[in-house]
Amino acid sequence: MKANFILVVLLAISVGFVSCDTKEEQPEEEVLSVSYLHSGGMNGFFLEMTFTAKTTHFHHQYYDTGDNFKKKEVEVNKTTPNKLWKSLLDKCDLDILEKVKSGKSYIPVDGTDEVFTVKIKEKELSFTNGYGVEYEQIHDFIDIIEEQVQQYQSKYPAK
Repeated sequence: MKANFILVVLLAISVGFVSCDTKEEQPEEEVLSVSYLHSGGMNGFFLEMTFTAKTTHFHHQYYDTGDNFKKKEVEVNKTTPNKLWKSLLDKCDLDILEKVKSGKSYIPVDGTDEVFTVKIKEKELSFTNGYGVEYEQIHDFIDIIEEQVQQYQSKYPAK
């Protein structure tokens, strides 16, 4: 009798496992790169920073109006720390990023534009001078990028 009870319980448990919903999880989109571009203005300002899982590329140039429009430039390639890449991926919500609205360009009136781009396997998600609710929702993601830009600008000034 006790053996039959144990057999019934084991059978019920195994049926429960087999009948569980075994939907396959959607594969996560693989992020290939995250880029930030800030450019425009009277002095030819250009700053680009691109992150991949392996490398960080930083390029900054402008024409110094106080030095007879002499071109100042720096270009640096470094290894991307795993912690930084993981932070970018953790804060990068692709569904929200895809919905961020682009604002108007300020370059035609001697202003500068900011462009954020995330490349995934099948496409690029990008916006220029973002605004709106979705833009506010990815603020932590943008903060990480802008913090890195500031650190590189301080450490590697254009010369």
